[in-house]
Amino acid sequence: MRRTLTALGFLSLFGLVAALLVVIAYGYGRRANFTGVDTLSAVFLVSVAATYCLIVLMWRKAGMMEAVNAYFFLFPIGVVSLYQCAWDRFPWWYIHTRDNMLYANMLAVAVIMLFLAGNLLGQGRPFELPSRSVANRQILFSKFTFVLSFLLLTGVNAWPRLLTPRFEKAGIPLEGISGQISYVAQDIALCAMIVLIVARRAPLHREQISKTFYYMAGFYTFLIFNPIGNIRSVFIGYALSCLCAILYGWSISGKAKGIFITVLMAGNFLLFPAVKSFGAGLAEGWGGFIKTFNKFGNNLFSADFDVPQMTANGVAYVTRFGHTPLEYIVGFFLFFIPRSIWHDKPTGTPFYIMDSLNYSFLNLSYPYYLDLWSSGGYLLTVIGVVFVGFFIMRVGESARRAEMNGTLNMSMVMYSLVAGFAPIMLRGSVNGSIAFYGIAFYWVAVTLFVSRLTIRRS
Repeated sequence: MRRTLTALGFLSLFGLVAALLVVIAYGYGRRANFTGVDTLSAVFLVSVAATYCLIVLMWRKAGMMEAVNAYFFLFPIGVVSLYQCAWDRFPWWYIHTRDNMLYANMLAVAVIMLFLAGNLLGQGRPFELPSRSVANRQILFSKFTFVLSFLLLTGVNAWPRLLTPRFEKAGIPLEGISGQISYVAQDIALCAMIVLIVARRAPLHREQISKTFYYMAGFYTFLIFNPIGNIRSVFIGYALSCLCAILYGWSISGKAKGIFITVLMAGNFLLFPAVKSFGAGLAEGWGGFIKTFNKFGNNLFSADFDVPQMTANGVAYVTRFGHTPLEYIVGFFLFFIPRSIWHDKPTGTPFYIMDSLNYSFLNLSYPYYLDLWSSGGYLLTVIGVVFVGFFIMRVGESARRAEMNGTLNMSMVMYSLVAGFAPIMLRGSVNGSIAFYGIAFYWVAVTLFVSRLTIRRS
């Protein structure tokens, strides 16, 4: 309990200092409005999110995925919404009303409660643990997966694109089926790498993986997910998934969760703007670096923190034109079908909505719960969010049970993958980004099927 209180104190102190710096940086010379309904709803959202964050820190069954969820609702969604509403300053020109923002903030509050309800319902129901022989087959299949990944990337000549800085890729095409194969190769390698990480920590399977192969696989996975050649969200997802597997993120302590949330906040609010400035300097020269760095103080109002406004814009769209087609949800699950085959394959929901609202930007936020609400209303939102919370808790329970038995369980792999995909789920759009991660989730099922099939045949 003392360690948990230490973590809470550390987190609260850091958050207070950060909040004061934000007030000084963004509020100086401006007159904040804390009486509007949108600002008051944002205050309520921050209060609920902070309470949820404390629950996650003190609840032993809440792991890294729940910590990511708590962080996003407290800071990039809650605190950012409060400051943007209070100073009436948003990343994009806005077409929403204060009532739209009120609705958006209350929707976020409802999602926090629904997710927590799903967590509570999923307690005490772990999946069945596989036999040791089945787990060993899963490790063997993961080794072959690396060979398959390398052959796929080589076959579509994806190496030049993966190893080229993002701002120089205009002349290196990798679209259509070739691009899809490249994503498949990356995803299956990530899944296999997490299997190896977990197996190396499991006493019953450690001897199945040599150190040489383990480090070679780690180097290969880092190479194809390197931060220079991949978009930021892809690299962050890879890093979080591997970190979750290394730390056994489904059973980390309250202190570790507090430090993790603090590091996320520091990276999101301090490190990423600096990295973005550095990237601008590489792409545009010293003038671009200075220009971007001078905007560092306005970061909280930048496009990197547009979830509150985009949620309000989604509410404004549904209010004016009605709900979006359900095919956008279907497209999420059938993301692996190339556009050359499915010509009318839907893009991310925000592109469809913002085009109707005369927006012309490409990188727009749209969290998963807003996708559910804008397509299926309250019913689909309740079912979807509760299911996500329920599924994550069940997977976490199974991972904790496997950890206690010193064995490998694919629930550990699934939990790690979800922890890496969580930032995309909570920022969005999931439909526009699922191609970068989706095959990894399907590959968990393939690994389970192949391992059990080979055991039956033998």
